[in-house]
Amino acid sequence: MKIVFVSNFLNHHQLPLCNEFFNMKNIDFKFIATEQVPEDRLKLGYKKDFNVPYLLELKNKKDVDYAKKLIINCDIAIIGSCPYELEKIRIETKKIYFKYSERFLRGPAWRKYSPIAQYNIRTRYTNKMHENMFLLCASVYAAWDYNFFGAFKNKSLKWGYFTSLSKLKFTEIKKNKTKKLSLLWVGRMLELKHPEHAVEVAKHLKDNNIDYNLVFIGDGDIKNKIINLVDNYKLRDNITFLPNMSFEKVRLYMEKSNIFLFTSDFKEGWGAVLNEAMASGCAVVSSYQAGSTLFLIDKNETNGQIYDGTVNDLIIKVMNYINDKSYMDLVSKNAYETISNLWSPEIAAKRLVDFSSNLLEKKPISYYEFGPLSISKAISNKDAKQLLK
Repeated sequence: MKIVFVSNFLNHHQLPLCNEFFNMKNIDFKFIATEQVPEDRLKLGYKKDFNVPYLLELKNKKDVDYAKKLIINCDIAIIGSCPYELEKIRIETKKIYFKYSERFLRGPAWRKYSPIAQYNIRTRYTNKMHENMFLLCASVYAAWDYNFFGAFKNKSLKWGYFTSLSKLKFTEIKKNKTKKLSLLWVGRMLELKHPEHAVEVAKHLKDNNIDYNLVFIGDGDIKNKIINLVDNYKLRDNITFLPNMSFEKVRLYMEKSNIFLFTSDFKEGWGAVLNEAMASGCAVVSSYQAGSTLFLIDKNETNGQIYDGTVNDLIIKVMNYINDKSYMDLVSKNAYETISNLWSPEIAAKRLVDFSSNLLEKKPISYYEFGPLSISKAISNKDAKQLLK
């Protein structure tokens, strides 16, 4: 089976899945990178070069022509962010095509009524739908965004990013956790990621005489604003700010931390830090608005807690852990197992290959009950909040 994965560039979030495809028996795998890694991503710790034999970078016309042949002739095409002409030539073959996408309606609500948005989605996908087209949703909200325009109805599948697993067993991770209550926030310091929510949690802990450490890792436009807020609340004795660092170093902090706070809003496409924190045995509190939350965290909250986007609810969920250490320990273990045993690169790769084999053999389509390649229902922003009740 020949599998081609096309995206803008290869990054550390996609690498584990690509390695799984490449190492599978009877699979001929290629990753086509259509552009260079942007400078802002390099500053975040992204790597510029990957020494992997399956990578094809498009640097000239010869590379592009070769890529087009691969895309047309392969058995399975997974196509993410790239020039539409590369998608179009695959769609027109009517062969198996997985569109890999986060949500695209992240802005104001009126955008879904934009004539340009409607024209683009309907002409590119809705009007060209065929039996071998599927949407790999890298956000719980992606299905709704596409389905609103009539695209990928009943063809939207749960997917996402599949980060590397911890090299440690859970028993080893548990020993690494700090005795003193430790909280961690990781990401770019941007408005959409709401690091101020974590500061408000810290203020609540101080006001209630609860000893803790909170670490922020990341830089960004509002970092000085957050530092000023911390100073105004007189919290510097318990809060540490660290700059961008390699993802390997971030994982070391995750493996030591008790609680991970994921505070992004609807503008967050996926949020791979949630995968990484859960794989590191953190008890997470995650905003329902981020694309990964409702895929990775169970509604019964045995592998993490989901908060409604308000500071008050975030504080309540954090206190649930603090007031019940056995619950925090249970969530930590279940989070680790969720990523290791279900949302792992190995499981995702195997499921996609098995699913594709059935399609190639014209067998009846059978979707998985949960996890990767299970059905992703069309959930709007409003619908999602109702699911929390």
